[in-house]
Amino acid sequence: MAITLDQFRDVDLVIDKANDNFIQRQFVSQGDYRGRTLTVQVTDNGVIGEVTGLVLNLRWQNQAAGNTDLSAFTLIDKANSVFRIEYPAHMMTPGKVIANIQVIQNGKTTHMKSFELTVQKLAGEAVGIVEKNEYSALVAVLSDANKFRTDIDSLELKKADNIDLEETNKTINVLDAKKADKSFVDAQFASIVSGAPKGTYATLAALELAYPQGTEGIFLVLENGNWYYWNAQSKIWLSGGIYQSEKAKYSVLPKNLKYWHTFKVSDTLGVDYIFNNTLNSLQNTENYFETSVAGYGAYSCLLDLPETAYSSVLYLRGTVNYRISLIEYNENAKVIRSSQWANTIDWTLSNECRKIALAIKRYDDAPMTLSEVSIADCNVYSDVFSGIEKTFIEKTPQFGEWLQGAYNFGGNGVIVGGVTYSNFRMSNFVDVNPSTYYRFECVLSSKYQYVLVLADENNKQIMNCGWVTSKEAVMIRTPPNCTRIYMMLACIDSAKTFKDAERLEMNATFETQEGISIEQYRGPKSSETFPVKNTWFNLSIGKGSDGKVSIPVAANRLLTRFDVKSDKIYSIETDAPSNYRFNYVQADDTGNYLHDTYWQIGGCRIKNDVKGYVYISVHKIDESNNAVEINLSEAANFTITVKETTVFNELLERRFRSRLICHRGASAIEPENTLPAFARCGKLGVWGCEMDVQLTKDKHFVIIHDDTVDRTTNGTGRVDSLTLAQIRALTVDWGPNISNYPDLKVPTLKEAVDTCRIYGTIPVFDIGTFGLGNGDVGAVDQFLNELSDLGIIRDCIILCQGTFLASTVRQKNKLTPIIVQYTGLVGADLEARRLFRFENAYCGGWNLTATDDQLKDLYAVGKTYQLQFYAITNEKEEAKKYLELGCDFISSDYPDILDFE
Repeated sequence: MAITLDQFRDVDLVIDKANDNFIQRQFVSQGDYRGRTLTVQVTDNGVIGEVTGLVLNLRWQNQAAGNTDLSAFTLIDKANSVFRIEYPAHMMTPGKVIANIQVIQNGKTTHMKSFELTVQKLAGEAVGIVEKNEYSALVAVLSDANKFRTDIDSLELKKADNIDLEETNKTINVLDAKKADKSFVDAQFASIVSGAPKGTYATLAALELAYPQGTEGIFLVLENGNWYYWNAQSKIWLSGGIYQSEKAKYSVLPKNLKYWHTFKVSDTLGVDYIFNNTLNSLQNTENYFETSVAGYGAYSCLLDLPETAYSSVLYLRGTVNYRISLIEYNENAKVIRSSQWANTIDWTLSNECRKIALAIKRYDDAPMTLSEVSIADCNVYSDVFSGIEKTFIEKTPQFGEWLQGAYNFGGNGVIVGGVTYSNFRMSNFVDVNPSTYYRFECVLSSKYQYVLVLADENNKQIMNCGWVTSKEAVMIRTPPNCTRIYMMLACIDSAKTFKDAERLEMNATFETQEGISIEQYRGPKSSETFPVKNTWFNLSIGKGSDGKVSIPVAANRLLTRFDVKSDKIYSIETDAPSNYRFNYVQADDTGNYLHDTYWQIGGCRIKNDVKGYVYISVHKIDESNNAVEINLSEAANFTITVKETTVFNELLERRFRSRLICHRGASAIEPENTLPAFARCGKLGVWGCEMDVQLTKDKHFVIIHDDTVDRTTNGTGRVDSLTLAQIRALTVDWGPNISNYPDLKVPTLKEAVDTCRIYGTIPVFDIGTFGLGNGDVGAVDQFLNELSDLGIIRDCIILCQGTFLASTVRQKNKLTPIIVQYTGLVGADLEARRLFRFENAYCGGWNLTATDDQLKDLYAVGKTYQLQFYAITNEKEEAKKYLELGCDFISSDYPDILDFE
C-alpha cells in the first residue's frame, strides 16, 4: 500500500556560492551555478525514513532567456528520503525564473510548490542579491520571518488533493502568461516533448554555419546534447537546455556490463536472437571475446519487457561520440522490427513486442571494447517503467566426457547437432555461466588443433571461434546468453587417427577469474560416487571387423562413456523407468572392444583389467518389447552413478555353511515342489531348498514347476489361466512315494516358506517360469513385496534364469542374494565377465559343456571376483569332480549326493 506524503521539508536549503553553507543572505547570481544546490527531505507525518516510489523534479522557465527544462533531483540518502539538485547552468541566466518542485510517488504527482527567483547579472564582483520581494511563496515558507539561513529545520506542507493541484497549475499558467512569452515557450517546449528536432549537428559552430541568419524550429547539437533555437531579437542561437523529454522519467538502459557483449546481433526479420559475424576466429585478435571487428559496437542481451511497456514509447538518447539503436522481438524471440542508428530516437514499441535488444555504436565506426559501454553514457528513457533486467541462472561448471566423434555445427542460431563417429576427432563440452571470464588451456601431447563453439541455453550456436593450433591459454568472456562451450580436438593431419591413448595424456582446463578450476573428468575415484552426467549422443556401439569399437549413428540409442582404471572393480547403479534397457561395454584405451553385458534393466558390477572406458548404451522399448526412437533429452529420465569398490557378495560370505541345495526339494525321494519334499530336506540337514514359483490368474504365488498343471496333478490347464481356488482343488498325483500322500496339494508361497522356517533351511526361489523373462516387472515387484511381508527378504536366494531377469531383480532389490543360472556355460574368457556383473550373486548352470581346464579356470577367476559357483548334477563322481575343480557347491535332486565326503 503506497505511503501518502503528508509533509515535506527542506532541511538544508542551499542557495549559496561555491557551497558556502552558512550565509546570512540568499544570493542567486549569474555565476552561482557551480555548486548552488537545493536539498529537500521528504517525511511521512513527520517521521523521517525511506518513502518508496518517490521521484522529485525541478521544473523551471527563465523568462528573459526563454530557457525551459525539467530536471530531476538526485536521491542522496535513500534511508532518509533526502534529495538534492544542482541548479543547471542554462537556468542561471539573468532575469526572472519561475520554478516549481514536483513530488511524484508511484508515478502520480502528489505535491507541487511554485516559487520565483531573480538571477542577477554579474557586474564586477561575482555576487548578486535577491531582494525580499523577489522570493516566491516557497521561499517565504522556507525562510524565517526574522532571518535568512540555510539550515532551515522543517517545512510542513499540507497534503494536496486534486483540487489543490488544479489550482496550483492554474496559478503557474497565470505566471506563465505574465512573466514570459507564453506562446513561444509552449511552442518550444512542445517541440521538446514531441522529440521532433528539425535537425542535428555535431557542433554549435556547424549549426551557426548552416543557418547564420537563423530559422524556425529547434536543432540538436551533439557535442553538448543541448537543443537550440534562434533568438530573433539577439540575432543568436540560444540553448534550450539538455534535449530530454519531460515524459521520459526513467532511464531503463542496463549499465551493468554483464548484460553486454561486443558481437553484432542480427536484425533480419524473423530470425532468432543470434550473432551474425561468423568469419572471425580466436587467432585474429588477442581479446576476441571482448573486442569485435570495426563498427560492430556493443549489444545488450535479450531483455524481457514488463507488461507496462507494451506499445509504450522509449526515448533513446545517444551522446557526442555514440549512436544508439534497438531491435524488437516477439514472445518467441523472433525479430519483428529494428531502428536505424541515431543519436536521438523516440520509438513507439509494437503491440506484439515482448523483448528488445539495445545497441551502442561509435560515430567513427572504430572497434568498440566492452569497457566503453559504461563511459558512453547513452540512455533509454521510459515514462511507464523504470528498468529492464535479465535473470541469470548460475550453474556449477562441469565437463562432459570425450567421445570419438565430431559435432555438427550448422551455423549461428542453429542447434548443435549430435556427434557422428570420426577417426581423427574427439568431442566434449563444458557447462559455463554467462557473462563470466574463463581461462581455457588445452595441453596436447602431439600436434593437434582444437575449436571452441559457444552455445545458448537452447543449445543453439552463438559463435564458432575457429580452429586453434596454438597451445597458449585463451581468455574467454562468455556472452550474456552463453551457457555451454563445445570443444573438438583433431589431428592437423586428418589422415592420422586420434588415438584414445593420446587423448588420455591430453589435459583441458577451464579456470574462472576467481581461480576456480574445472578439469576434465578421468574416472571414479576410490570410495567416491560419481554421477554420470556426461554427453549423450544418438549413437550405437558394436565390435568392428578389426576388433575395434564401432560407433554408428542410431536414432533409437543413447551412448556415453566414462574412464576406468586397470585392476579395479566398479559398481554402476541406475534409477530409471522399467522401459529403458542398458548395455555396458568395456574397451581399452586403444579402442579395442573387450566385453559387454548385453541388454538388461538397471546397473551392474564390472571388473576392469586394463585402463580404458566403459560405454553405456541405452534404448527404450514399447509394450511389445520393440525398440523405439529415443531423444537426447530423455537422458534426464534416468540417473546413473558409478563408484569404485573392492568387495563382492558380502552377505554370501556369511551365509555359506554347506555345499548342497536340493533341487525342487528332496525330489528324488519325495514328490517335487511339495511340502513333504521340503520337510525331508530340513530333516536331512540340507542347507538350501530350491523351489519353482508360478503366478495364478488371480495373482497368487504357488509352488509348481511347469506352466501347466497337467504333469503333476489330476487337472489340466495353464497355471496363469487358473485361480488359486481352482488349483487348490486339484490333487498332486505324480512323484516318488506319491502313494504315501493321497490328498497332496500344490503349496502356496507362504506354506513353502513356513516349512523351510521350521527346519532352518534356506529357500531358493526359481522365478524364471512365470513370465519375468518377457519383462513382467510388475510380477517382480509383487514377489519382492511378498518376501518382505513374510520377513525373509534377507534369508532367501532368488534364482534367475539368465542375466536379464537377474538385472530386473537386482535393480529392485540389492539385499537378497541371487543365482544367475546359465545353460551350456563355456570358459572364463568371455562368459565369466558377463556373470560377474551382479552384486551379491551366485553363479551356475546346467549341462556344462566346458572342458575341465576351462571350468578350473572359470572357478579360479570367480575366486578373484569373490563369486560363488554352483553346478547342477545327480551323479556323485561328477559332483566330486566339480568340487575338486573349484566349484563352491552342488545342486541336486538327491540329498545324499555328497556322502562321498
